[in-house]
Amino acid sequence: MVKKSIYFFLVALIGSVIFAGLASLFFSYKPLLVLLYSLGVTVAFFLFKGKVQFEKNSFAIVWIVISCFLPVLYIGLVYLIGRQMFGHKIEPLSLTFLCSLPLVLVASFFEEVGWRGYLFNLLQKISWLKMNFIIGLLWSVWHLPAILAGSYDLTSPLIIGVLIFTINVILLSFIFGWFRQKTAGIIAPTVIHAFHNLGYTYWAGKNDLSILGESGLILMFTLLLVIVILQAWKEPISAKTI
Repeated sequence: MVKKSIYFFLVALIGSVIFAGLASLFFSYKPLLVLLYSLGVTVAFFLFKGKVQFEKNSFAIVWIVISCFLPVLYIGLVYLIGRQMFGHKIEPLSLTFLCSLPLVLVASFFEEVGWRGYLFNLLQKISWLKMNFIIGLLWSVWHLPAILAGSYDLTSPLIIGVLIFTINVILLSFIFGWFRQKTAGIIAPTVIHAFHNLGYTYWAGKNDLSILGESGLILMFTLLLVIVILQAWKEPISAKTI
């Protein structure tokens, strides 16, 4: 299972680099480059004959709604800490930002059919901790070419930034995996993924303070708090194959 996960990751990584790399020769619109980079995961998903799983349980709508608001809460907390302690301010919503919403949703879906779709199904027979750790680690390494190419902004020094970013992505893997387990589908993980990306771009991403960014310590502690709350609330139920 782990070997097959690595093969899947390598195919997704190579596909992402090819799609985004070729596209970057002709245009520089970042949301579209992100979309094409994410497309590599979807291509790997179909090559490995994955099956898209959508929520069929009527109660899943509750978790989908929660997945919309959870990133607003924890990223809002990061922003409030930044505002009170570091004077961080946000700019009004721009038309460019609003136009990027559909692309972010589609890009998040392209990723989630692989991470919380194919890999989740492949690894769900191992322990909860190992499964989400492996998915999170592969998911974080998949970002490295974009980071090294300068397409993914890290406010921390490179080595420290990559280390903290990796930890934060692994923590996000547990949170996204929680919603995947609860709903037995990828809509909720897609929604929380999209709102996380949008929220960070708008609220906390536009700053020069490394401690506030996606490679920052404040997000790390905030995500740990979310995980503790989720674990204290109720253990995730076993996912049913759809």
